[in-house]
Amino acid sequence: MCRCKHETPQSRRTKKPAILIVSLVLLLVAAVGGTVAYLQTISDQVTNTFTPAEVKIDPYEETTPTSKSNIKFQNTGDVPVYIRATLAIYWKDDEGNIVPKPSDGKVEGGSVQDGWTQDGHIFYYNPKVAPGKWTDPMLSTITVTYPDGYTCYIDVHAEAIQAEGWGDSMDTAQEAWAAAKEA
Repeated sequence: MCRCKHETPQSRRTKKPAILIVSLVLLLVAAVGGTVAYLQTISDQVTNTFTPAEVKIDPYEETTPTSKSNIKFQNTGDVPVYIRATLAIYWKDDEGNIVPKPSDGKVEGGSVQDGWTQDGHIFYYNPKVAPGKWTDPMLSTITVTYPDGYTCYIDVHAEAIQAEGWGDSMDTAQEAWAAAKEA
């Protein structure tokens, strides 16, 4: 008795499609790999040139023991910005304690100047400020009268936001800040 395997016509028919499919897959892989290799050798390399924007401002003010004036800001970044600012006014006694405003202490002046809009305690400079440019002064001169034993402090806090990229309809700093808050 012979234990040899003999191919039957049916087993030959099932091997041919399998060999054909494997051959086609290998041919396809070789073609795709060759195309990718070719394209990599003839294509110039592209480098991502994205540079993030720098948003930066520097404040300027003139102060004396009894006044603060010419409060303005320079855009020292590299893109146009919108600027907003707040004032913190507080009193200290001679020992350095923060105290309520003395009854005979006064803070006068400080009216909003052209280009600026006040909304509550926030002052917005509405024109876009180009790199290297300054805002107009924020407030008229602020004068302080304080009694002996007390000092008045007026701190200016400001921040800037990129003026572009918030949509085409942004005409004021307030609109840009509102859009940034929602983003």
